[in-house]
Amino acid sequence: MRNLVFKIILILLLFMSMNFVIMANNSSDSLIKLIKQSHQVELKADLLYQLAFEKFDTDIDTSLKLVNEAYQLAQNSNYELLIAKLHKLRGSIYANNNNIVEAVEEFKKAEAILINHLEEPELLLSTYMNLGNIYIDRDNLPEALETYNKAVELSTKTDIDNSTLARLNNNLGVINKYINNLDKALELYTTALDLFKLAHDSIDIAGTTTNIGSIYIELGNYEIAKNYYLEGLSLFKKINLKEGEAHALLKLGYLEMERDNLETALEYINQSIEIQRKLGKVVSGLKSSFFAETIINKGIIQYRLEKYDAAIVNLLNGYNIAEESGDIGLLSQSANYISKYYQQKSDYKNALEYQIIFKKYSDSINSQSTVRKITQLEMKLQYESKLHANKLEHQLTLQKQKQNNLYTILAASIFLLGIALLIVLLKLEKNKKRKAELAHQVLEEKLEHTNKELTTYVMYLLRKNEFIISISEKLKKAKIEAKTENKARIAELITELENNSKMFSWEEFEVRFQQVYTSFYINLYEKYPNLSQNEIRLCAFIKLNMSTKEIAAITYQSINSIGVARYRLRKKMNLSSDENLYSLLAEL
Repeated sequence: MRNLVFKIILILLLFMSMNFVIMANNSSDSLIKLIKQSHQVELKADLLYQLAFEKFDTDIDTSLKLVNEAYQLAQNSNYELLIAKLHKLRGSIYANNNNIVEAVEEFKKAEAILINHLEEPELLLSTYMNLGNIYIDRDNLPEALETYNKAVELSTKTDIDNSTLARLNNNLGVINKYINNLDKALELYTTALDLFKLAHDSIDIAGTTTNIGSIYIELGNYEIAKNYYLEGLSLFKKINLKEGEAHALLKLGYLEMERDNLETALEYINQSIEIQRKLGKVVSGLKSSFFAETIINKGIIQYRLEKYDAAIVNLLNGYNIAEESGDIGLLSQSANYISKYYQQKSDYKNALEYQIIFKKYSDSINSQSTVRKITQLEMKLQYESKLHANKLEHQLTLQKQKQNNLYTILAASIFLLGIALLIVLLKLEKNKKRKAELAHQVLEEKLEHTNKELTTYVMYLLRKNEFIISISEKLKKAKIEAKTENKARIAELITELENNSKMFSWEEFEVRFQQVYTSFYINLYEKYPNLSQNEIRLCAFIKLNMSTKEIAAITYQSINSIGVARYRLRKKMNLSSDENLYSLLAEL
């Protein structure tokens, strides 16, 4: 029953393909023309793949030949992505032809390539879906679970369409139902149904609706189960999918059998048989396990209703069909009731014969059941272990994320603290710089003021001495023309003025000078240690850019004496005629 949706989809595709044959032919003709015209290897391989894909529904043998031709070209040009697509399409062809081993091998080859080509994750995802579907169809549920888990992991890393995501949830629901995780199965089926509705996927909406009904049967909620079955039946009728109707009616028959509503169950079973017989006129190979299952269950209902003669006809008919399909479950079930029928009729020979058959198949079923239970247990443990591992991984991720957040907050705090500290340091540095600038400015202003005082002092001395000299000269001239009684007094005045002019306080000048040029004497002595005191004083006057005349006036010496002193100073300092004495002293 679990592959109901897959069977329905295949049948629908069969009918749809009949309606698109003409369109496909037109497209195929265009591709064939392009293939003949193409000389580029990769392009030709791509076109062959497209043509093979189109031929898949209408001419599967030709599709396989085209795949093989494209594969050869793709291998020659090392066109990996196309090689993966061709493995995938070849796998679908083998699966369609029931060559399951080859199909799985091809899908596995596609997977191996596509894992390294995650730029197109939907290809890898659909490969996992194809593999999972094969495993489910073959009851290889451990492999199906592992494959779908890969698909789930991949789906979290990429955007996938609602239909694909819905099928993934639906198939995981099948597996969870198998291992008796009914609540989880119900959750997955419900999610799948919601996604199918978003995708407006009518066939899968109907199929998933009936799947949900089967979960409620297992949970013992028959009324809810019946509502879902009836809804599924209605949807199948709406889209005119008779195969789906037949399956839904059989499920309703089972439900009523469980509730012991045998007459109602028989009505549903008869409707299912009628649809299957009508389908049998256009669909070959209908005599399968499904038809045998329906006929046998009709016989069982009739037996329970004590309609023994009608029951044996359906039981034997169903047994024969089941024998053709090799379904030992149906053979065991029908053989048991056939044996009961013959026992009730006192035909002990046939009763024993079918009882032996029943026992043989029952033992086989019990053996398979034991294996199945072990498998179910292993799968459940595997599933729960996976869930536990995922939970632990999630917790570790959360813990790591929390730790990372803590580190981020800590780093941000340190960063902000660092910025704050940097701002404080910059402010302190700025204040320090500002204070230094202010101190420097105050010092400069003080030096400037002292310099002005020194300049004023020197100018004062110059003006005073110049004034005294001027007065002395005038008095000397006046003395010549003055009366005799006044000449003595004039001479006294001249002497007094000259003595006053000579009263130059070198100590006071030196104090004022050093306040402005604090390191001048030190630098001068280091460079010229042999200079005399008078020569050092002369250097101080020259540093103030005073002329020979000004120096003579302030020291009350002759200009000639100062000139000679300057000459001797240059010689003692080993200065050439090109070197400027003032420039040298200004740098000290």
